[in-house]
Amino acid sequence: MAGNEGLGKVLSTGSGVADLAKDDFVVPAAAGFGTWRTHAVVDRAAVTRVDTTGVSDEVASAAIVAPGTAQRLLTDFVDLEEGDVIIQNNAASTVGQAVVQYAAARGIKTINIARSRCVRVFCAVCRCCVGCTD
Repeated sequence: MAGNEGLGKVLSTGSGVADLAKDDFVVPAAAGFGTWRTHAVVDRAAVTRVDTTGVSDEVASAAIVAPGTAQRLLTDFVDLEEGDVIIQNNAASTVGQAVVQYAAARGIKTINIARSRCVRVFCAVCRCCVGCTD
């Protein structure tokens, strides 16, 4: 089943599960879980409890893959330093927005390309809270 990002709500637990309760929120513990579904019955080890206080469901569900991917894109290929400039395609994606935020925090400038249908929304979000420099 496809999908690695998602947020689940515990409906019930087995008798041997002491650290999860009804209405707790969980995310997949490993890639390949398959989040393109509405329900799942899983072993306890397949999920990790998350505190979603003050975080929207959308942010909580996307916080699994995108931040780590963005961090690796900025660190695994070249040594980027403050003042460097990067160009990225698909900047309106969750990973793209995380790249912009991490780069801004490190003083790295970004040139961002997004599909025309996403540009207006991406630019508005970018200016107010993501971290675009120009």
